[in-house]
Amino acid sequence: TNRRRQLSSSLDMPLRFTEARRRLVSRASTGAPAVFHEWTLPERRLEHTLGHAEASHAFLAADRLLTFATHGNGTYLVRHLPLDGTPPEVLGRWGSPDLTAFDVDPSGTWLLSAQGGRVVRQRLDDLESPARLVGTHEGQTDVCARLSRDRAATGDSSGQVRVWDVSEARLDRTLQSPADARMMALDPSGRFLAAGTPGTGGERSLVLFDLAAPGSAEPVPLLAGDWSWLSHMGFSPDGSWLATDHGGTGTVALWNVSGPRSTVLARQKPRFVSVAFTPAGDLLSTSVEGTLRRWPLSAERGAGEVLWSRPGALIGVWDVDPAGRFALVSERLAGRVLVVPLDGTAARSHAATRAPGTQLWCNARLSPDGTLAALDIISIGYPEANGLRILELQTGAERILDTRPVGTVRCEETGSATEGYALPLWLPDGRLVSDGDAGLRLWDLDTGTSHVLRACRKARDSGFFLLATPDSRTILRLEPAMATGETSSLEAFDIASGETRKITSHGNRLSSFARDPRGTALVTGSQDGVVRVGPLDGGEPHLLFGHTGPVWAAVSPDGSTVAAIAEDGTLRLWPMPDLSKRPLHTLPHDELLAKLKSLTNLRAVRDPESDTGWKIEIGPFPGWAVVPEWQP
Repeated sequence: TNRRRQLSSSLDMPLRFTEARRRLVSRASTGAPAVFHEWTLPERRLEHTLGHAEASHAFLAADRLLTFATHGNGTYLVRHLPLDGTPPEVLGRWGSPDLTAFDVDPSGTWLLSAQGGRVVRQRLDDLESPARLVGTHEGQTDVCARLSRDRAATGDSSGQVRVWDVSEARLDRTLQSPADARMMALDPSGRFLAAGTPGTGGERSLVLFDLAAPGSAEPVPLLAGDWSWLSHMGFSPDGSWLATDHGGTGTVALWNVSGPRSTVLARQKPRFVSVAFTPAGDLLSTSVEGTLRRWPLSAERGAGEVLWSRPGALIGVWDVDPAGRFALVSERLAGRVLVVPLDGTAARSHAATRAPGTQLWCNARLSPDGTLAALDIISIGYPEANGLRILELQTGAERILDTRPVGTVRCEETGSATEGYALPLWLPDGRLVSDGDAGLRLWDLDTGTSHVLRACRKARDSGFFLLATPDSRTILRLEPAMATGETSSLEAFDIASGETRKITSHGNRLSSFARDPRGTALVTGSQDGVVRVGPLDGGEPHLLFGHTGPVWAAVSPDGSTVAAIAEDGTLRLWPMPDLSKRPLHTLPHDELLAKLKSLTNLRAVRDPESDTGWKIEIGPFPGWAVVPEWQP
């Protein structure tokens, strides 16, 4: 049941459950003598009282109660107190004058300690032998060894956390917390590491590292404001929950760490950002810095790398070669297309032909076979040159497609900057369509001719975007909301029937859109920073929060990850929501509140003195009859 049951009227502090969860060991004293109680569950019977005369540190590992009694000059008398009540076993003396911190591994086999900047390992059954050097960690360091698979972590007051492969004496990863990281908890499954500031903490003083996340990923902040005290924390045995003790008076916050959350992969200088995935699953991004970066999404491959850079260049990456050889990058205001190899070799560039004294704006889209680029050209000051260019990437040969309307059927004014403009879109089956002043048209590249699929639509200053479904049957057109007061328009055009349907479920403040490779999910970014993911047929989307400002999104080749970059400068990752499940925000009010209350004991309450009008409080935790699972 979820009822509370009192075991003792004294000030016993729980130490740990035994591995079978049938016994609880508690500490009945904080000083000398050291007294421990062993309780049977669920009978609540005091089975044994254990202890010795000296005050000590205590660990329960693999059902072994180990105590370390101070004997001066950084040394300890180490004992094993059997839980069956038999006499204690002295394991030996251990320690060093420069010992700053130590911990016991979950198997109760060895010690990990920090001694004068050295991280060393010592077997508990052979304390007299020399310790084995694992590595070094200078500074004010604490040690945590509560991770399986022979891994451990050290953290210091500057926020640096080092994760070690203890058996190989190798540094696996170096992480950085925004605050003091001398209190740590390590997930038994090897996935998560929580780091916090012992005692009084400030802004972002408690964070969660996902050790399976990309090497450049930032930790997830769990506490966003000042909290009075952090005295202890630990993971549940299956690693799905983190409990943090604030104040040592029974105030415990519960954090579900198994549920989906966004990961900040990197930060870039806004604006003019874009993202695209490579076939191998790496992420490419650009920003106003004029730099194209590649971000590996595996923890083993480290941080990002620069593939191409020119300070001040206004670039965008829209497509990647299906064979994974190169990215197609547009240097927009220069009227230039860049072919940037993904193997790090030098990029090739092609400047579109222009009239003397004119400037070109262009974007480029790559054909499905990776051999052609379609360039939409706006010739600034010379609109007669507006239109489409087809570039053969191997030879650099360029030809012009005439996209100017014939007769009086047109949407742009004669002589305007967008007269004759057309935005290209390659259908997955290899055909080329364009939309603009002459309407939505399907092209025959052999003859350079086209026919109309749909009449033209007047374009706003913010332009529009096109997207095709994988079966090449439907074209989506988004007119984004960029200016204050604008509303977006999203519609789907069926090529065979010529029918158009509007998609309104994603709202009317959209800034971008994308789809998954199978064509089942529609992903949109909005002006308010929300990413929406829903069925491509226009069903109710799931909401992904974290960004502020306009968002541009992409979906990984395997459809498992949504990536987005926003005008706030953050590059974020989310796991793809399960579209077979109902979005959380659509649940009835009472059902939604009940679900949220089952997942945490943190509560948002009114606070007139707060800038937001709200604050977070830790509520009581009565326990669970059934441990809930996160079902977004």
